Amino acid sequence: MKSCVRDVMATPVVAVKKTASFKGMIVRMQKARVSAFPVINDDGRVIGVVSQADMLNREVGPDTPLAEAARLMRDHRVKRLPVTNATGHLIGIVSRADVLSVFTRSDADIRREAGEEAIAQSFLTDSRSLNVTVHDGIVTLTGCPETDQAGHDAVEAVRHVDGVIAVRDQLDYAGTPR
Repeated sequence: MKSCVRDVMATPVVAVKKTASFKGMIVRMQKARVSAFPVINDDGRVIGVVSQADMLNREVGPDTPLAEAARLMRDHRVKRLPVTNATGHLIGIVSRADVLSVFTRSDADIRREAGEEAIAQSFLTDSRSLNVTVHDGIVTLTGCPETDQAGHDAVEAVRHVDGVIAVRDQLDYAGTPR
């Protein structure tokens, strides 16, 4: 006779509702002595799973930049982060795949944001003096910035544009080609 899941599953199941607070989930984990549990909706349907590794991180709000979420995941070596609202209630979960999805952004979108927003609006630089090209998420900046500092600031701003994998700084500083 083959064994079935029912032969080995644990019952009753320790679970939390989707409205549980971050602190409430931690307390529940400790009391139940479990390392993970399902998250259920008001009808008792499973809508996710949260683990101790997820909870090691500070609460992540929905307006947290993806780059910060990625750093948290990397630094704490976790695969997902709970997303909480201002009152600490769980409202979602973000996975590594979710964070990496920003890198599927089109080169045209990255170029537009890098040129029109990151450079032109942020630094009041004559954006026509800088050329922005993008290929496979890698941005190349060429041209001559108004000042060396403006050039360095532009490079740094472009690094923070969603979807940018790398920035190739090929700017001419103080009239000297790099």
